[in-house]
Amino acid sequence: MEDNTPRIDAEVRPATLRGLGIIGWDEREPAILAALATEATLLLVGAHGTAKTLLLERIAEALGLSFRHYNASILNFEDLLGFPVPGEGDVRYLRGPDDVWEAEAVFLDEISRCRPDMQNRLFPLIHERRVQGRALPRLRHRWAAMNPPPAADADPDEALYLGSEPLDAALADRFAWVVDVPERLGPEDRLRVIAGTTPIAGAGAALAAAVEETRRRLASTREAVAPTVAEYVATVTDALSEAGIALSLRRQRMLFDNIVAVAATARVPDLDAAAWTALRWSVPDRARGAVDEGALLRAHAAAQVLLDAGADDLRRRLLGVRDPVERVRIAAEGDDTLLGTVILDARASLDPVSRVVFSLALFGWLARERSGVAGVVFETLGEDVARAERVERHDELVASWSGRFKLADRIGRLTADLDEEEAFIADALWLGFREELEFDPEAAVDLGRRLRRVVPRLGGGR
Repeated sequence: MEDNTPRIDAEVRPATLRGLGIIGWDEREPAILAALATEATLLLVGAHGTAKTLLLERIAEALGLSFRHYNASILNFEDLLGFPVPGEGDVRYLRGPDDVWEAEAVFLDEISRCRPDMQNRLFPLIHERRVQGRALPRLRHRWAAMNPPPAADADPDEALYLGSEPLDAALADRFAWVVDVPERLGPEDRLRVIAGTTPIAGAGAALAAAVEETRRRLASTREAVAPTVAEYVATVTDALSEAGIALSLRRQRMLFDNIVAVAATARVPDLDAAAWTALRWSVPDRARGAVDEGALLRAHAAAQVLLDAGADDLRRRLLGVRDPVERVRIAAEGDDTLLGTVILDARASLDPVSRVVFSLALFGWLARERSGVAGVVFETLGEDVARAERVERHDELVASWSGRFKLADRIGRLTADLDEEEAFIADALWLGFREELEFDPEAAVDLGRRLRRVVPRLGGGR
């Protein structure tokens, strides 16, 4: 098959941040460089002592920026503006050496500890480069940092960072890049950091050149990859939604720009790597708690498969289709790779019992008709099948499960209406009952019946 995937003129360049004495950031360098080149907002999330402040201070120095560093946890608005002096028809400010008016780069440290009223006041600074309704024409870069917020189920008495709260969702969504900070280094890098790191000669000029080169490449890169990247963003957004990770329309636009910018850095080998790098560090949820990297990777893999050359028509038909049965029906017209990816994606969108119904309905057909599907698909579906085969039905034991009688009664009434070919649905329902899973029995029955009607018509179109 001819590969028509847009190419980017990229080569993996030596790590520029290492020249600044910033060790362990090689994997994140394309994202940092993309943020600098596009002057996009950047939020660093990491433990104390992981060089968040050092990174930004050395970048500002290397680029010759007028830099302001504010601790948001103790920040007063006068620290930004100076002291207001009422005048005729206007307010003037008594300027201080650290006010924001002439700044080119602003770093808001400890932003997750900021008072709510100050977060509201900082919002236009971050989002619009404005304070008190006044534009800051010299301000180019807006950076922030925070410690990881505690997990939703964490014991407040055991929280590692007391006072570090999940960032307000609207404020988090204004940071184009939300990058977690590396905490563990390889043996050699660790020893270098312990011994102390300093910038090497010419590192600042090298960083400035890399930023400028990335800017020059933005327009041509965008022209080369825009249609493919737009479809990738739409597809990966749908896949993430199935996993419970929602991207606002604003965030989807940011993700598009971030992918283009990463591709323009010439620090990644291809568009696939650019998309993954941008996706990984464009999700605002990182500012509100841990992010399921596995879910990101699965969504990325699904989107990449759908964007493979030769699958254009199927890709367009799959875009926006969320019903799992319909997605499988459409994907069955494609090759085994596409079908396997869609099956895993569709299964992940279902409740635990509906997943078992889904697996029971498809496993046998796949083994007979589409044995070329990846082994991980058979392993995943096979685990569901094996669990269902081991379950004991509880029709006659309902009385002994008095605490869950209503659910058992619902299952009993639903399974009484199933015919012989639908018996696999009953196995899944009683499995859910036995394992005390959260599920909707009626939805599981409906899914099983729809799959039974569709499976004989799936065919082997490849």
